[in-house]
Amino acid sequence: MTQPITIFRAGTHTDMSGVRLAFTGQDLQAMAAAYDPGRHEAPLVLGHPQHDAQAHGWVKKLSVTPDGDLIATPEQVSEDLVGMVQEGRYKKISASFYTPTSPNNPKPGAYYLRHVGFLGAQPPAVKGLPDPAFKEGDDAGGVVQIEFAETPSTEDDEMPSEEEKAAAKKAAELKEREEKLAADQASFAEQQKSLDAKAQNLALAEKRARDREDLAFMEGVVEAGKVLPAEQAPLTALLSGLHGSQELSFSEGEGTVKKSPAEILKGFLSGLSSRVEYGELAAAEEGVAGSAATVQVPPGYTVDPASARLHLKTLAYAKAHNIEYGEALDAVTMAMESAQ
Repeated sequence: MTQPITIFRAGTHTDMSGVRLAFTGQDLQAMAAAYDPGRHEAPLVLGHPQHDAQAHGWVKKLSVTPDGDLIATPEQVSEDLVGMVQEGRYKKISASFYTPTSPNNPKPGAYYLRHVGFLGAQPPAVKGLPDPAFKEGDDAGGVVQIEFAETPSTEDDEMPSEEEKAAAKKAAELKEREEKLAADQASFAEQQKSLDAKAQNLALAEKRARDREDLAFMEGVVEAGKVLPAEQAPLTALLSGLHGSQELSFSEGEGTVKKSPAEILKGFLSGLSSRVEYGELAAAEEGVAGSAATVQVPPGYTVDPASARLHLKTLAYAKAHNIEYGEALDAVTMAMESAQ
């Protein structure tokens, strides 16, 4: 069976370079989660060799206890190591880790176990770890790079103080809040993007409806003879551009009213007198001959009386208003249709 080994502990420790490093329970959880024997299988070695020497076993997996201890489950432990541990020749252990940014780290972003060193005369950097013990037939396992040496102040590094625990807990809570805030902000940005798209679609639909309404209004005043067909397009564009403008205040009767520029323009155009006079067309028709007989055609051909009258009315209207025949034809045709 496999005998688990406690190889590291949460707290503040000093590495071989004298740098003090704080490790929280979350850091240890990250170590355990990152460990993958398929990427790098940490060996069990004697001491802390500069380059991993002969392996006396391997670390199968890592886990973390509720108390914040990092546990290694070893396998394939050599009989030599089992014997030396049982004889008390190697009573202490120390772990070596790769830093999260180390180029050799198999999984950058978290401390990764490089090896687990069994110590004889050299004291471990992390105090208070239980002595390793192997039962006959047990397997063992290993670690990664950042080596911890004996720290100058012993008691501080053995176990985290209450202040350090409180600070580590506060830092973890702050990190959790920051992560939640970032997630909330991302969710809000996505919702805002969706709302903006819906508002844009709604505004486009409202504009299209308003354009249809403006077109119908302008066609109405043109049919009523208040606006000439040639004036319809520019006036429609003007009306469309006035929507959204600030309301204007002016006196009307005994009071003051507020209207938008678009409403004012509509009221003005609706109040115009008809510029196509039906009486004028009738008089012109009579004055220009008013019958198909006045239309010259080749011998043997006849002219439809209604077409002849339309032609004569158009000629009269074009002459009276000094406009082109086509424009006069449009005005006369709409006037006749309105009169029906």
